[in-house]
Amino acid sequence: MKKSICILIAAVMFIYSFASCSGNTSESLDISDDSQLSETEQTETEAPQKTLPRIRYDGERYVIFVNDRTDDYKSLEFTAEEINGTPVNDAVFERNSKIEDNFGIELDIRPISDPQLQIRKSVQSGEHEPDLVLMPLYLIGSLALEGMLCDLNSFEYINFDSGSWDKKAAEQLSMGGVLPTAVGDMNINDKDMTWCLFFNKNLAENYGLTDIYSLVKNGKWTFDKFEELIHGVTVDLNGDGLYDDNDLWGHVTVFARSAAAYTYSMGGYLVVKNPSTDYPEINIGSERIYAAYDKIRSLFFDSGECHDVVTMPFKGFAHQWRKTESMFGSEQILFYGEAMQNAERFRGYETDFGIIPLPTWSEGETGNNMLWTQAYSNVVPLTAGFDPSQSERDGIILEALQEYSTEYIKPAYYEKSLKGKYSRDEASTDMIDIIFSNRYYDIAAYYEWGGISEAFMNCGQSGSTNLRSTLESLKNVTETEISDMISKLKEKQQ
Repeated sequence: MKKSICILIAAVMFIYSFASCSGNTSESLDISDDSQLSETEQTETEAPQKTLPRIRYDGERYVIFVNDRTDDYKSLEFTAEEINGTPVNDAVFERNSKIEDNFGIELDIRPISDPQLQIRKSVQSGEHEPDLVLMPLYLIGSLALEGMLCDLNSFEYINFDSGSWDKKAAEQLSMGGVLPTAVGDMNINDKDMTWCLFFNKNLAENYGLTDIYSLVKNGKWTFDKFEELIHGVTVDLNGDGLYDDNDLWGHVTVFARSAAAYTYSMGGYLVVKNPSTDYPEINIGSERIYAAYDKIRSLFFDSGECHDVVTMPFKGFAHQWRKTESMFGSEQILFYGEAMQNAERFRGYETDFGIIPLPTWSEGETGNNMLWTQAYSNVVPLTAGFDPSQSERDGIILEALQEYSTEYIKPAYYEKSLKGKYSRDEASTDMIDIIFSNRYYDIAAYYEWGGISEAFMNCGQSGSTNLRSTLESLKNVTETEISDMISKLKEKQQ
C-alpha cells in the first residue's frame, strides 16, 4: 500500500502541488461562482467567507511539528503541559484544551530538529502527517519549489481577512497567487523576531531628547533625525583612548542585519513583486537602495558613534548579545537596534527604556520593520491535499487555532507580557502596535535568489563602498534563478 502511494505521489507531485489542498481540484468552473472571477472582478463582488464549522473528529490526531531548540528561538506556540501562572504558557494550555474539547481532536505536538528533512520524508512516503509545521522562513523556499507544500490560499475555511492572520504576510509571501506559508496570532516567534529600536529613556532625557515618541506619531521619525539624535552621545568614559564595552555609545546594533533592516524601512527593496502577476522581480536598479545604504554606511563607519554587536568584547558573558544587552541595561547605549524579544531580556534591568519602529526615508512615510529570516512560519505538507476530508479538517483546525489564539494567545503575549510587563510606558504600547502592523517580509532573503541578500548584508557588515557593483555582479544569476522559479511555479499550476 505504501509503495503504491509513493508511486502515485511521484507521478502527480509536480502537477498537483500548489494547485490546491482543499480537495476541490476536480470541480469544473462554475461561471455563477464569484470565487472563479478574476482578481479585478472580485474587487467588485467579493464571495462571502464561510463560517468555521464546528465538527467533531472523534479523537483523531492533529500532528504539529515545532522546533526542539532551547535557546532564544525555542518554540512557545504549543508546548504547555499544565497551568503554571505564566501568561503565555497558560494561554497556550487553555487554547489547546479549548480546541481539543470543541473539535474532539488531539493536538499531538512533536519537537523536531530538521523540519525540511521531516517534510520531505513525509511527502515522499505518502504519510498523512504532520498536519502543520512551524519552520524558519529561510528554509521554506526550497520546499515550496520542490512542490512539498500546500497552497494555503486553497483551503476552504482559512480566512486571511478574519483578523487572526497577518494579512500583509499573506500578501507579501505569495507567489503568483500561491501562498506556501503565513503567520497569525497563533505565532509568537515571528513577533519576537521583528526588528525595532530600543532607546534608553534616562540617557535620552540627559541629552534633551524628550520628544522621540512624538517624532514617530507626527510622521517625523526619519533616518536623518535618527542620525541627528545619535551624534554627540558616544563618549570615552574611562579616558583610555579606546572605544569599547567600557564606554557610552549612541547606537549599537548588528551592522549586517541592520544595514538591510534600515534600508527596507527607508523603502529600498532588493526584490519587489509585480502587482499584476504577483511574481517577484529584481529591483537592484532602484536608487533608493543605494541612497539609503550610503546613509547607513556613513553612520556605522564614518561617524564614530556606532558599534557592531558582533565585534563587541564580551569577556565574562556567553556571547556578544548578552554583553550588549547588559550595556544597554547599564545605560551605556542610547539606541539599541535588535529584535523585539530583547524587551523580555531588558526586564531584568532597572533602566527605563522605550520601544519605537525603525526610521523612514522622509517625513510622512510609514516605515517597514523587518521580520528576520529565522522567524518561524506555518506550512502544511503537500500530503494534506491528497485526501479531501483530511484537507478540509486541516484547514478547519488551522483556522480555529488562529482564531482561538486571537482570544487567548494575543492578549497573553501582546498585552499582558510585551505591553504590560516588558515595556515601561503607555507610549511604547502604541509604538508596538505600529511596529507589528507595518512589518516587511523579505522574500529576497527567504529565497536567497543569486545570493543578493547575503551579499547586501556582507557589505553592510564590512562598510563596503562597492554595494552597487556587488549587486550588479549578481544580477544575471539572480534574474535567472527568479525566472526559473517562476517557470516551475507556472508548470505546477497548469
